[in-house]
Amino acid sequence: MTDIRLPEDVFEMLSEKYLRAFLVILYETKKNSNEKSLNQWAKSFGKNWSIQHVRTFFTLLNLRGLTNTQTTRLATKITPVKPMRYGIRVTQKVTQDPTQLNNKIKYAEFVSMKEVEYDKLVSEHGEDFTKACITRLNNYKGANGKQYKEDYLAMLNWVIARETQSGEWE
Repeated sequence: MTDIRLPEDVFEMLSEKYLRAFLVILYETKKNSNEKSLNQWAKSFGKNWSIQHVRTFFTLLNLRGLTNTQTTRLATKITPVKPMRYGIRVTQKVTQDPTQLNNKIKYAEFVSMKEVEYDKLVSEHGEDFTKACITRLNNYKGANGKQYKEDYLAMLNWVIARETQSGEWE
């Protein structure tokens, strides 16, 4: 845990057990791995930490103005309020592949999907079959006014099976 420094006032605010756990938080923040389940945080802090101890500790840190805590159903992200104060430069982690961004291409009047999704369909089913599936989905959506959040998922859910059942592709 090199290069992490604790100001004197932090020593006065926290007991020895909590200081060790706070150092773990600082270290995990430095590694960009400060988003974990409460159970994982308890394991990171050491043997005698229960989930309830972790919750109490996080509440204490928030009340004393040392951290910000964001909790979702699956994980708790804890971040020091002023990370530079502890010698930590926090950088944003890239969580999404740039090729997976919402750059959809329109393949028919009512059907659009990402290029990687289209390429995956073509590699698995062939270009002619994929185009026939797009036509089927386009006709269905146009005739019924149906909308999907993800046309690619509609293709996987039912269009491919329906097109296969038509008997033209055996």
